[in-house]
Amino acid sequence: MRNHVAPSSEDTSDAKLVVLQQHYALKRSVVTKRYHFYRRNQEPNEIIVQFHVESKRLAAACSCRTFLQEAVRERLIAGLRSETIRCHLLTFPDDEVTWDRAHKVANAMEAAQKDTQDVLFDNAGAGNANAKDA
Repeated sequence: MRNHVAPSSEDTSDAKLVVLQQHYALKRSVVTKRYHFYRRNQEPNEIIVQFHVESKRLAAACSCRTFLQEAVRERLIAGLRSETIRCHLLTFPDDEVTWDRAHKVANAMEAAQKDTQDVLFDNAGAGNANAKDA
């Protein structure tokens, strides 16, 4: 350590600080990073787009170079909160379930589910309003 931070005419305090931070920084193993990636599921109030962005961020740190798209696609499907959407995606033949298609179908189905819930909620509210008017 002394050799790395020994005084030198061109060294600054900032440079020494960087050397010390790099030396003592906690380095996570690839296995640990992949563990976090594979354990990540969609949170209760998280939309699929947010879940996908976070999954991709975690995957980037995993050294998944050759199979990054496949890993992110599979994590998207496995980590979905909606069992209905997950089951639908699992019905696709292997050659048809690309990341792009899985992402588009999952987003479309999530939007349709939300729209359906909104309509049901609005109708329930209208039914209560009509009951009060009577």
